[in-house]
Amino acid sequence: MFILVAVCLSLLATSSFAKEIKGLNVMLTSKVEETQMMAMVLSMMTLKQGKKINMVLCSDAGVLAEKGD
Repeated sequence: MFILVAVCLSLLATSSFAKEIKGLNVMLTSKVEETQMMAMVLSMMTLKQGKKINMVLCSDAGVLAEKGD
């Protein structure tokens, strides 16, 4: 998992690649908090670059979309 995150960060950091992409598709299924946080960090970095985010929360990650009391 950490290798995938490192690859994603290196691709986002490359300015020529970042100019060509229109956005980021994120599919999150993990209940591991560190994985969820990294998905949010990558998403926020993409939003700050003015790109679009498509996020799908499945399985255990679906609780992120629930409103608490």
